[in-house]
Amino acid sequence: MQDHIRYLVVEDRPDWSQALNREVTDYFAGMRGLSRQRIKANTAYDGDQANDQLRDGSFDLVTLDMNLGQSASGSKISGLDVLAQIARNNSAYFVLIITGAVNDPELEKNYGPEAAALMRYGALNEAVKRLPAERVRILNKPGDAKAANAIDKIRSQIHSALDQYCNVSRERNIFRPLPGNPDLWEVRYNGGERMNIPHAEPYQMIRSALAQPGRALPVIQLMQRIAQGSGQSATVVENEKERKPGTLRPSSIDYAGHQEDDVSGDDGLDWSEMEGFSVEDHAPVYFNDQQFHIEDLIGALLAAQRAGTLQESLPEIVNFCGEEVLLTIPAKAMEWAKRGDAADTVFRRDDASSSLAALAAQLRPLLRPIYLRLQAKKEAEAAGREKAPKTKKNIRVAQAVDTPEMKLARAHWKRFKEYIGRREMLGDFLEHVRLWIPRDPTTKGHLHYRPPTSSDLYPFWLTE
Repeated sequence: MQDHIRYLVVEDRPDWSQALNREVTDYFAGMRGLSRQRIKANTAYDGDQANDQLRDGSFDLVTLDMNLGQSASGSKISGLDVLAQIARNNSAYFVLIITGAVNDPELEKNYGPEAAALMRYGALNEAVKRLPAERVRILNKPGDAKAANAIDKIRSQIHSALDQYCNVSRERNIFRPLPGNPDLWEVRYNGGERMNIPHAEPYQMIRSALAQPGRALPVIQLMQRIAQGSGQSATVVENEKERKPGTLRPSSIDYAGHQEDDVSGDDGLDWSEMEGFSVEDHAPVYFNDQQFHIEDLIGALLAAQRAGTLQESLPEIVNFCGEEVLLTIPAKAMEWAKRGDAADTVFRRDDASSSLAALAAQLRPLLRPIYLRLQAKKEAEAAGREKAPKTKKNIRVAQAVDTPEMKLARAHWKRFKEYIGRREMLGDFLEHVRLWIPRDPTTKGHLHYRPPTSSDLYPFWLTE
């Protein structure tokens, strides 16, 4: 359940309205531990007021009387009419009907015999026709003159109904891999129909944002985590027909004979002793005022290695981290390769040592041209043909207009909208995501799931 509740009490008697407001608020504060500042109570004293509030916004919960009397405009809108408005616009998730219609002598006078009979004997049936049975409950209002005394008599029933709301509200909004079948995703928006749709990598990005409302998620870390978690490189491929050779496929290179203590490589270069390129564990890398570690880059390269796309990924990785940072990877990967369980923990995979050693071996010939070019540049500077730059203590990434991760995030965003937009039933869900997550989420280098207004009441999403 979410950490807030927005509810509406529709009741024409002020004493009952106040008593119900107090009871519902006390339940969520006392029984569910919600802060009272996050319990938003609203009241309507007739059908016109109820419909006006329901048109202006969506409520988590509505308590509803059947006989709402005559409004100031002279209209006689019943609880069944309000219920129809709720169902038509899906403007409330759960409806708790509390009515004394069975013994109310004014029903025929206000609404006529046919409507009166429905409210007396068929209110629940009418409600279930409009809303799923799990989202509606009906209680009989005691005939006591004092509302407080009547509430005392049905308190346990009210709490039971509110318990029911809490249980079903967890599955009001769902966006997650289908349990037991990772090839499908389960999607449900605002209590609508549950749908199973084929897995697509872009969903992971939106899921991460929905799972952490109000928290800015750096795109760089997000995309690296997705790549590591899926064992795939940061390459978007929609289907087999679009797959390019080598994309998202296991590496065909056999590294079984590689010696873990080999740090020199076939090219004769001693990569562990390259002047100016050795780094300590968790050496900081900065980008757009955000700090990362050298191990984050190694993790991204491991994901590309596993997918067999390491060589194709290098140009984009160079654009992100710079050549000098990339040249630190072989030696640092070999250091971690010798640490066994510690490497497994840091890089979140079994037998990370062999993968790290293989990564270093595969990178050396690919990086050799870069190394030789930078060495030639240093020699030229030493000879006085160009002034040498000052050495920086920390590895820094040059400020760039864009990064591979941000480009990939935008591609994911575009494909997410394309995939979801194909399904008419998910139109409201797509509109919700468009409103609550900026249309260009990577402009500032992060995703932020936030409401389009100043409200801080985030919907709860079941993402696990």
